[in-house]
Order: sequence, then structure tokens, then C-alpha cells
Amino acid sequence: MLIKPRDEQALSNAILLMANNYRNYDIEAMRNYAINNYDKPKVGKLLMDFYSQVISN
Repeated sequence: MLIKPRDEQALSNAILLMANNYRNYDIEAMRNYAINNYDKPKVGKLLMDFYSQVISN
């Protein structure tokens, strides 16, 4: 679900939509996606790559 940055009302609506319809989502797939894409080593590498790019420019 995508919302515009700094649109608090859209964020609120999206959270409510997900909360009211969570049974329609594949919870195991979302969990696996989060684990595969946002574990500590991957986030750490993303941050290090970002900081390295900032420092080199």
C-alpha cells in the first residue's frame, strides 16, 4: 500500500484499512518478506552502502 509522504490522514486510513482487513492478507508471506528483506545484516549493509556513498560524494 502506497501513500504520499507527509499525508497523515492517508496513513491513518491505510492503517485502519489493514487493521480491519488483516484476515485478507497472507500473514506468513508478509512475515517471510520482512525476514528476507529487513534482517539485521541486510539493513546494516544498506546503511553502510548509503553512508559510503554520502562520504564519497
